Amino acid sequence: LHLLRKRLDSPDIHVKGEIPRESFTIGKVQYYKGDVLKLPVSNGPVLEINNLPSELWEFTVGAFAPLQQWLKLRARDKIPLTFTDLDTLEQMARAIAHTLTLQKELAELPLA
Repeated sequence: LHLLRKRLDSPDIHVKGEIPRESFTIGKVQYYKGDVLKLPVSNGPVLEINNLPSELWEFTVGAFAPLQQWLKLRARDKIPLTFTDLDTLEQMARAIAHTLTLQKELAELPLA
């Protein structure tokens, strides 16, 4: 699951906008509580990732927020992204959603 070996389909997170055919870099990422993440593309339009609930965006492991840090590093260091990277980002969000579901199920189990 967390190595992203299994393809997850839920939630329905998707990229909106024209994805550049070649690699591209992004500027400062903006998250809006309406479940929209905006990625300003260098020399191009803004890409939006829709249906990204705040609980996924704000999810942390210790003090580490995987989605935020993954994007922040790529924006700061001008690491080129491709369509495959956007797919990885979507899969990371789905893995976090699945993790939250499992945590809720575990919390409901009776103690022995």
